[in-house]
Amino acid sequence: MVLSTAALTKSLRDKATPLLDLIPTAQSLYRTDTAVFFPGKEEWLVEWLVERLAGEAASDGRLSLKAWNTLLDLLNSPNLNPNVASAILRRHKFVAIVAKTLSEAVARYQSNHGKPLYFNDGVEDTDMRDAASSASSSGTELGSPLVRTTFGSKANQQVKRDQIRRCQQAQMLLAAVFGVLEFIRLRYDQIVGRDLETTKRRRLNLTTPIFKSPPETAANLCESYFKLIYILISSNHQFCETLAWTNICELIWKSSSYGISDAVKLASLVSERLLNPISAILSINAIPSDIKVTSAWFLDTYIFQQISSQDKRTDLLKKLEPLATACTVGEARSIQPHNISALPFILELAIEKARKDFSVKQRRHADGFISILLSWMMSITRSQSSVQNLLLEIAVRNKVAVEKSTLEASVHLALNNERLAHWGLLKTIAKIDLDVIFSTSGNAVFSKFSDVDARYCDEAEWHFIEEIVAMSVEARDLENFLDKWFKYLNETKEGQFRIWESDRFQSFVAANVEIGLASNQILTVIKKFSQPHAIKTSLVMIDSIIRGVTRIETIDKLGSSGLVVSLFNILTTNALQNDNLKLRWQYIRVLVRLLDLWPMLDFSEFIPSLKKVVMERVTTYLSSSQCSKEGTSKETSLLLTTAFLLQEHSSLSVDELQHIFGSFMVSMLTASEINDAMSWDGGFDTISTALSVSESFSIILMKRFLPVFNQFDENIQRRFITQLLEIASRGNTWASYTHIRLAWFYFVQKDSDVYESTKTRDTLFSVLLSTLQAELVDEFKLILVLETLNQCPLSAVRKSQRSSFIDVLFLILKEQKYQKHHENILNVMNKFAQLSTNTSSLASSIGKHDGIYGILTILEEIPDPTFEARLNLISLVVKHLLESQKHEKPEAQLGAAIDLASRLLDESGIIDINARAWSYCVLQGTAAVNQNTQYSLLSSKLSRLKNMLSEIIIKSTTQNCGEPTANKASRGLALDLTFLESLVSPSGNGIELSAIAMERISKRREHFDHILSRLTSKKISEEDISHLLCYGRLVAITDGRGIKPTEVAFSLANQGS
Repeated sequence: MVLSTAALTKSLRDKATPLLDLIPTAQSLYRTDTAVFFPGKEEWLVEWLVERLAGEAASDGRLSLKAWNTLLDLLNSPNLNPNVASAILRRHKFVAIVAKTLSEAVARYQSNHGKPLYFNDGVEDTDMRDAASSASSSGTELGSPLVRTTFGSKANQQVKRDQIRRCQQAQMLLAAVFGVLEFIRLRYDQIVGRDLETTKRRRLNLTTPIFKSPPETAANLCESYFKLIYILISSNHQFCETLAWTNICELIWKSSSYGISDAVKLASLVSERLLNPISAILSINAIPSDIKVTSAWFLDTYIFQQISSQDKRTDLLKKLEPLATACTVGEARSIQPHNISALPFILELAIEKARKDFSVKQRRHADGFISILLSWMMSITRSQSSVQNLLLEIAVRNKVAVEKSTLEASVHLALNNERLAHWGLLKTIAKIDLDVIFSTSGNAVFSKFSDVDARYCDEAEWHFIEEIVAMSVEARDLENFLDKWFKYLNETKEGQFRIWESDRFQSFVAANVEIGLASNQILTVIKKFSQPHAIKTSLVMIDSIIRGVTRIETIDKLGSSGLVVSLFNILTTNALQNDNLKLRWQYIRVLVRLLDLWPMLDFSEFIPSLKKVVMERVTTYLSSSQCSKEGTSKETSLLLTTAFLLQEHSSLSVDELQHIFGSFMVSMLTASEINDAMSWDGGFDTISTALSVSESFSIILMKRFLPVFNQFDENIQRRFITQLLEIASRGNTWASYTHIRLAWFYFVQKDSDVYESTKTRDTLFSVLLSTLQAELVDEFKLILVLETLNQCPLSAVRKSQRSSFIDVLFLILKEQKYQKHHENILNVMNKFAQLSTNTSSLASSIGKHDGIYGILTILEEIPDPTFEARLNLISLVVKHLLESQKHEKPEAQLGAAIDLASRLLDESGIIDINARAWSYCVLQGTAAVNQNTQYSLLSSKLSRLKNMLSEIIIKSTTQNCGEPTANKASRGLALDLTFLESLVSPSGNGIELSAIAMERISKRREHFDHILSRLTSKKISEEDISHLLCYGRLVAITDGRGIKPTEVAFSLANQGS
């Protein structure tokens, strides 16, 4: 129903009538033809609506979407005078109305527990509910914030739905309000005819008089806007309209502040009203770029300023007080305010402004400004170690000076946790001033260091420790660093050596010893640490330092100073007196280093004591079950290593060493499992991840002590090699197998000393052969043996052992148990076959189906990747049999092989490629029979075999060539052509093809002429091309002129074209 003019006028003048009851009527009228019903009333309606929005009792109306949409419709009416509308908006202070609206929206939507907004009547709420429902229904798209979850309770889901609804309402309200503001700005530009190209008018682009208002009002509007945007973004709400909204806010502020000379007042407004909202929104990573740019503009213009006097510094800190208050209140409530997270970004903005605004001459003022700002930020984040770390990292990158008191406070903050330290913050402080860390809380830092387990520590801890050591090295202050740590460990009642006991840390320190310490410093440090009263504390440190000594001049200087001999005496005495299992192996480990680095020094005065220790410990642990207890395996390995070194120093006889070694094998290698939770990382520090003593010591033995090992009894050697192989076979992890394999590789290297001893060499190969001859060959053993044989120069293997290796590998092939290793087995067999096969059973059974011919029938798929290796092996066996001077019946066995080939060709030569392959191998191996008069009786048999094979191959190729064939058949065709190519020689020494064979070849020409006729029509298939190439290859082979197959193919193609 349409109201009359009088009725509408009366209703509009009735102040008691609710605004929401009148808006739908006005909206329905003025969205149609307004002039038909109320000509001349548009200005009155705009003034009335703006007046009602400005009223104190119109809070609901100001938050009404339809009120703002109706205002937009009225302003967009063609009968409305823009000048009159502009005057109405300025008269009623429209910017203040917008500021009130946004402020009330913040009060309504910022509550996290408030109920969703519902409108007063069903008519007004319909569009809102439809919009929310539509958004919810489309919330299943990727990245949508409205994706529903089936997890959590119904109450949580309801809270989430309420939050989503509030965000939707706030976004739609912002869109409506700023839609009106954008329309007003565009309409005003049209009214004044703004020309951006005119120089006098450029200033107007920064301000719009219609938005002119008191700065306090503009500040309220911008504050509410930033708060609403923060509510939306922090709720993971996604929208893209902020660019226009933010530009309008900035335009309103510039319009309001234009012409005001009181800069202090404007800065105070920004500080009090905008600093906290801006910092809160900057704490969010994924914020729209326009908001970031506008926020930076406010900070650069009103907060950051030059610091040239104490008064200026006071002014800066006064401007920052609201942010400091917010952070302090948050800390008092044990929560981290959002403003704190924005401080690193604010600091970067300040540094950027300083670089941009300050000249080179004013650099001192710029540095002062940044340093003051950084100190203030560090003071208000005294309990936020992560934020302080980010701030200091920015300072390091930009070379900002940091006050010492600030760094000391940060050190205390990083170490305030009794259990965990903030290693990242300490690392950043160290980059600025390393001395501050040790001067502030040196003992606390070393306490944290010493208790770190480098094997399982967090990467942040390890990176910090690396950084501290590296900085000490760079500053040439490593001596002072180690001295401070030593004093701390010496003062501690119960020394904390956990990190020093780690091979990871010891190797890291050792790598930096000669970089950070000169020869004289190394001598001084070791002398200081090797005092008898301090050796218990400094033992692990001495171990790491000596481990890092590699320069000849340093080794000579230490040896000539007498310090090494003195240290050897102290360590030997303590090793005799100390019953602590943990320290005992550490003493012996350092002794091992001394014996290894200084073999020419005279330790004869103290070696008898050390020998006594070694013999006692070996007897104690290797003759009882204690050797398998946790912790004893390290000492046992080091004791064995020490025993070998003593033998090198001629202080231990070979018989004594062999006795110790025999006890080691009985107690350690034969154990089914070693209960050793801590892996041994000794043995000159080459192995740090070995799983057991037997593995680690075996590697050291193979690398270092093979000459001594070669002097042992053959039975001892055989037992050791056999038991190593047993360990490899029962290793339940690949790492265990890898370590044993590494020991084998050292053992069988070509330049290894093992080959200087025939006895040890024969023992090795006899163990390998007996392992393969076992009834059940383990896969790990098979792999290990094959890799060992590939590493060995097989010429060192005895002839009798070579044929035995070939025979047993042939049996493994026939079992087909390890098909994935067939290629490796055949490669090893070929290596042996190239040396000799005179006594191999392969040669003796060459004329039988179950003999060497069985190699061709192992796999059904022919040819497989190992087919070529099989052909080479058969040809080698035949060739060596032909050349043999010692074989009993070579002629008879070769005749049997030829007869087998002929029989196979008769039975299935046309369909079985194995038969053709066998005949090919026999002919290849007997290629030199014509030059040997000893085998003249075989010549006629070979001639018949050649002719028979060539006829069958030609028949097979002419039948298949050009016909549709499967992949398997095509590969067989390629092999046949390979066989035929070796039989037909271009020089005339090969076979002569019969007329029947040549006729069969010529008959295939018709088929290929048909293929060639289709070449120009582009209908030829890839299969046709392959057949054409096969035919070309066949023609090239049988033509006798040495033409290449590709040339025949191209000539045929040219004829077809």
